Amino acid sequence: MTSNGIDALISKAQRALQSGDKKTAGLVIHQILKEDFNNHQAWQLLHQLFNDSSSLDDFKIRFAQKYYPDKVNLLQAVSEQRVNKAGDKIIDNNQPAPKPKTKKCPFCAEETLAEEKFCHHCGHDLSKEYPKEIVKEQNFLGLTPVETRLLVILSIVGLSIIGIIFLVSNRFGISKEFKSNLSVFLVNAEKLDVMTAQGVSNPDFRNQLANVKSSYAQLENNWPSSLTDEKHLFDKAITGWEFTLALWDYSVQEKANGYSNVDLYNSFHKRCADYMGNGCTGFFPNQYWIGTLMSTAGKYFEAGRDSINNKLK
Repeated sequence: MTSNGIDALISKAQRALQSGDKKTAGLVIHQILKEDFNNHQAWQLLHQLFNDSSSLDDFKIRFAQKYYPDKVNLLQAVSEQRVNKAGDKIIDNNQPAPKPKTKKCPFCAEETLAEEKFCHHCGHDLSKEYPKEIVKEQNFLGLTPVETRLLVILSIVGLSIIGIIFLVSNRFGISKEFKSNLSVFLVNAEKLDVMTAQGVSNPDFRNQLANVKSSYAQLENNWPSSLTDEKHLFDKAITGWEFTLALWDYSVQEKANGYSNVDLYNSFHKRCADYMGNGCTGFFPNQYWIGTLMSTAGKYFEAGRDSINNKLK
């Protein structure tokens, strides 16, 4: 990507942050870091997005270790001039950033930062002293650290979905078949929403969207009347995801031709206007609009999911 392209993405991320659209800002910053992992402006915006109180250098190291572990070694040293305590000598520190101190969680055996009070892999409180017998008992399944982490995540997600289904079934008296199909749909749609937020390839997006549509089709004619609004939001989400994939394919196919098919471009522009209204000003079939559509569709899904939670409290 050219420097002009990077600058355009930086401007987009800044506008998103200023408007409070953190999800779009995160997606754009992720795209910048994929192209230029040491882009200083992108890291500054990410630091601002997370409202982190630590220094930018410390934040970069911790964030890269957690979300970009394969790129930590690409972090460049930050040139700084510091005056020593005596005030009589200037030190030019242009060495690689120091590796932060870590400690091993006694439960999942994963490394975490020394100052962390909770293990961000398994969630255990690291500020307490645990007898060896308790630690041993917690690990009686003999799972590897990665398996332990996955089990915790799946348990939390699974229990949350089961709780939603249980509330729906008791409040509206829906069938067991609907409960089962709704559970499958929510899991598939949640996975697609997370994938788009973290960055996803065209084939992976296509395959997961197929799973979402297949599971959603099982619910089409069985929605309780009390959940009509939620169904409308889910319909909008799937429409947006379908449009995203179509635009993605179009941008790849037509880029080599310079987007010379005016009729096809106009049809996509109209489709965008129908979906986003006035929010489609400046439409063009590029990565920015693909990301914008992903974000918009994700918000419709999240609104539907959250509405079910709030309605059934």
